This record gives sequence, C-alpha cells and structure tokens, in this order.
Amino acid sequence: MKKNFKIYLLFGAVIAVLLSIQMTGIISLFKINPDLLMILCILHSINKGEQKGEIFGFGVGLFEDIFSGEVFGFNAFILTFICWFTSIYRKFIFVADIVAYLIYVAIATILKYILFVILSVIFKANWIMDWMLLLNMGGEIVYNILIGMLFFYISPILYKKEEFTF
Repeated sequence: MKKNFKIYLLFGAVIAVLLSIQMTGIISLFKINPDLLMILCILHSINKGEQKGEIFGFGVGLFEDIFSGEVFGFNAFILTFICWFTSIYRKFIFVADIVAYLIYVAIATILKYILFVILSVIFKANWIMDWMLLLNMGGEIVYNILIGMLFFYISPILYKKEEFTF
C-alpha cells in the first residue's frame, strides 16, 4: 500500500509540473506549444491498459479543463478518446520500439486537432478555427514527437515492470 501511495504521489507531481509548463507556455516555439499531458496519457494507456488509461486520460483532461479556461469537457473528452484509441490499437501495433510510439503520438495529435475542430463546430466556438490550423498542427506534431522521444526514454522511471518469480 505504501508503494502505491508513492506512485500516486509521483504521478500527481508529474501531472502538476507538466500542467504548469503547458499552461504557461514556457517551452513554446513560434507560438506552438507541445501537448505534454497528451504524451503522458499515451504512455499511461500503453503501459497500463484500456480501463486505467481512459480513467487517467479523463482525470488529466478534467484538470486541464479546470485550469485552461476553455469550454469545460473538451480536453477531458479528447484525452479520454485518445487513451481509448491508443489502448485499443496497442493490441495490433507492438510498442516496444520508439518508432511505433512516435507514430502513436503523431496520430494522436492529428486526432486531437480533428476532434477540436468537430467540437468547436458543434458548440460554435470559433476561436479554434483559424487559417493557420494546419501549420499549427504540423508544428505541434513535430514538437510532440521530439518531446515524446524524451518521455519514452524517461518512462521506465514511472512505469516499472513488475517481475514475477516462479
């Protein structure tokens, strides 16, 4: 039980740091900000499975909605959908190497933009529809892939595999 508490505390600290970095835009380049929480949610759903990944994505999305000031529920829905997508397709695409993981990150970024556009059309939030959408999406894909490589190599600290002895 003590080990689980330490892991939850570590995840809480990581989420708080990533949320503060993402919301302040400290690491943005040319007004393009990487989606650090989405990258973490993809890692979590790959390592923990479908149900835990979706719950994690929903919780992180709610925190992001609370602190971002956007329409409430956008990020929660999008991160839950991305975690579901990742955990379902990890059965078909083996994610042992970094290339498959980076493909997941690129596809998830494209899905995020598609869902943002669809939801903004439904809720008439015209602030997301601008002429630089494709340029922003391309820049964010490249930026998420670069940050995703770093996360992929740091992830064994957060997701230690349990070894069973027979």
